[in-house]
Amino acid sequence: MRAWCGTIEPLAPGWAGLVLLARAAPYAKHRDNFSALFDIETMEPLVSGPPFVQALEDLVAAAKLGPRDPLRFDPASARAAFWNGQCGMALTWPTAAEERGFERELAASAASKNSKSTKIPAKLDPSIRVGFAELPGSRRVFNLANHLWDQRADDEDTRVPLLAIAGRLGVVGKKSANADATFQLLLWLSGSQMSPQVSAASPATTLFRQSNLKSPGQWVEKPVPATAAVQYADATEAALRHEQWLGALRLPGRAEYLTALDDAVAAAVRGDKTPLDALLEADAKWQQITERLGLKRQKAAYRHSLGLK
Repeated sequence: MRAWCGTIEPLAPGWAGLVLLARAAPYAKHRDNFSALFDIETMEPLVSGPPFVQALEDLVAAAKLGPRDPLRFDPASARAAFWNGQCGMALTWPTAAEERGFERELAASAASKNSKSTKIPAKLDPSIRVGFAELPGSRRVFNLANHLWDQRADDEDTRVPLLAIAGRLGVVGKKSANADATFQLLLWLSGSQMSPQVSAASPATTLFRQSNLKSPGQWVEKPVPATAAVQYADATEAALRHEQWLGALRLPGRAEYLTALDDAVAAAVRGDKTPLDALLEADAKWQQITERLGLKRQKAAYRHSLGLK
C-alpha cells in the first residue's frame, strides 16, 4: 500500500456492501418514503437507483485516493492502519476485545482472512491523536415518490445512520426446559451491571445502554485517551438518536444480498464496471435471491424489519 493516505474504508468481502449502504443511507432515506432498499409492495430492489449509484460513484472516487489495495481492508485492519500511521482517518470503530484475549474471534470474522494485520503497534507515534465522529449526512436526498432529487428542510436532520451491521444475539430455544430462567440470565447479562463486561468482550458489539455512557473506556483500545473515549460515547449516542435510520438488511438471505453488493463495489472500484452497471447486476442478483427464497416470505420479513405489519 502507499506509505500514507487520507482515508481507509473497509471494502473487503463482507464489508464493502455495508460501506455502500452507509454511504447511500443519507441519499436514500427521504422523510416521505418508508423503504429504501426494496419496494414494500412488489419487493423490487431499489439498489440500482440514483441514491445508490451516487453513493458508489462517491465511494469509487474516494478509493482512488486511498491505499493501493482498498479491497483488502476490514474494520479491524483499517483501525490498525490508522494506529500504524498509514492513514489520517479510518472508517471503523474502537474495541478493547483484542486486548482482552479475543483475537480468535477477530480472526474468524468474515473478511479477516483476506485482510492485513489487525495488530496495534506496541509503541505508538506520539504525534498520532485520535478523535471520533459520525459519518456525514446529506441535505440532498432522493424522493421515490416522484423519482427526483430533493433538498431536506433547514431544520431536518441530515444524518441517517446504518444500523445492525454487526452484533450478537442471545437466543432461548422453544423447547428449553428452563426458558424463564434462561430469559432472566439474558436480561442479567445485558443489564447495567454485566453489559460492560459482556458487550466489551466482542469486536462485534459496543456500548448500547445509557448506563454504558458512564464508562466508555471499557469499549476502546488502550491508546484511546479518556477524552476521546467520551467523544466516542457521545457520537454513538447521537447516532442512535437520529430521526431516520437505515437497517442493514434484517431479513433471510442477508449474507447473499450483501455479497451481491460486495461484488458490485469490487467491480466498480477495480474499474471493471461503471457504478450503474455494477449495481444493475446486483439488482438482478437481489431479484433472483428474493424469488428463490420466496417473494411472500421475503416481503413479510422486510415489512416486519421496517415496523410494518
